[in-house]
Amino acid sequence: MNKKTVLTFLLATALSVVLAGCAGGGAASSAASSASADAAATSAAAASAGTVSLQIVNVDETGAPVVMLNKSYGFEDGAVIADLFDAAVTAGDLKGYEINDYGFIQSFTFADGTKIANAEDFSTYFAQYENGVYYAGQDTLLTQKLAADTAYQFGMEEYVEGKESVPTDWSKLDAPTEGGTVAVPSMAAAA
Repeated sequence: MNKKTVLTFLLATALSVVLAGCAGGGAASSAASSASADAAATSAAAASAGTVSLQIVNVDETGAPVVMLNKSYGFEDGAVIADLFDAAVTAGDLKGYEINDYGFIQSFTFADGTKIANAEDFSTYFAQYENGVYYAGQDTLLTQKLAADTAYQFGMEEYVEGKESVPTDWSKLDAPTEGGTVAVPSMAAAA
């Protein structure tokens, strides 16, 4: 359930309580109001499936890591990584992002306007990690569901034939700061 749906529900509930009170609803309207408040609290609790973090690291000209984004976000059940990117855009932490035809990240545009993209020949590219481990799963950013307490990490790396890429040391990053809430578009459309 998205913020707009919750807000609409709360406004409708408040209006019905006011109208019931004006019509002399008394104890019956108080019970209805209490039931509506309980339903709203239950719905809000069900919508929050946990917290994840989004960490994006670039490298400078010397190859040293530069933290571009390190935020945590609450998320709704059913959200995928692309929804996490959308939450970062909504929160103002990212200006935008591009997902390529294969469902993987092509570029990030940050709040300050800096755009970082995979090289056309993929000699430099964003590698995906989860909790510091290289992601080798089958899902794409459009299908991989978020899991509570997971750090979704994207690090710019260099591809050199015959040489193993050196991963970013994710353990050296500071704890992420609060970023916002990840909504699930399909849930918003259904509401």
